[in-house]
Amino acid sequence: MILGIDSALKCAGLAVIDEQLNIICTECIITEEEKLLQENLEYIFNRISIMLTKFSIQAVAIEDNFVGINRNVTKKLSNVVGVILLACQKHNIPAYLYPPATHKKITTTNGHASKAMTRKCIDEIFNGIDMELSDDEVDALSIAYCFLKKQAA
Repeated sequence: MILGIDSALKCAGLAVIDEQLNIICTECIITEEEKLLQENLEYIFNRISIMLTKFSIQAVAIEDNFVGINRNVTKKLSNVVGVILLACQKHNIPAYLYPPATHKKITTTNGHASKAMTRKCIDEIFNGIDMELSDDEVDALSIAYCFLKKQAA
């Protein structure tokens, strides 16, 4: 089982898939804005840890944060990726980081694909997805798919 993670502080998308491209589970980790950063990071760490053990995850593919215009957002995303990597380390599960352009290029052939294009391609790759999935869950599927394609290459 592969866990794909669209790393974010407010709403992190998660997707568990198997090697045959079956979607096992998707969800979002939604944090509370009024809580302290460290409380939200602990919540993310605990939710990831639960997913790692619940589904016997063999590898984790994480969307690496990109350097954006807003430094505060970039710093917070770095913290989120750090706690995800720590959860993987604590469970002895290898983790792989992929920039957004990498997983989008593998999924759509366009590293700058829109959310709509990514959703369309993911729907085709997985032979139909629940259209109520959030963009974060769709991105998590794209990241997990990217891992499988990279491993097969």
